[in-house]
Amino acid sequence: MGARPPTNQTRSTGTRTSGTTAARKDNFTAYKLLIADVVDDRLTAVPRGVMAAAAVMQGSRGGVDIPRDDIDRVKSHLAKYYAKMEDTAPWQRDEQ
Repeated sequence: MGARPPTNQTRSTGTRTSGTTAARKDNFTAYKLLIADVVDDRLTAVPRGVMAAAAVMQGSRGGVDIPRDDIDRVKSHLAKYYAKMEDTAPWQRDEQ
């Protein structure tokens, strides 16, 4: 079994700016909202990471610098994780 990568080396959800080096999926700095960690040698979404990313999408911690066109896509992606946790994303609660 290989060495487990440090937490800050895991891939995550987020946005990548197309047309730049940051657009490469293997470029760790291209990811802005870290929601996953390696658990038992598998990349696993961490519920608190999903919740923290959702809070940032709503402006917590100063928000996140992503293109306006990507906001709905990122929120949709995070909402899928909320559904897997049998919960509703915060911005969807506001709509109900």
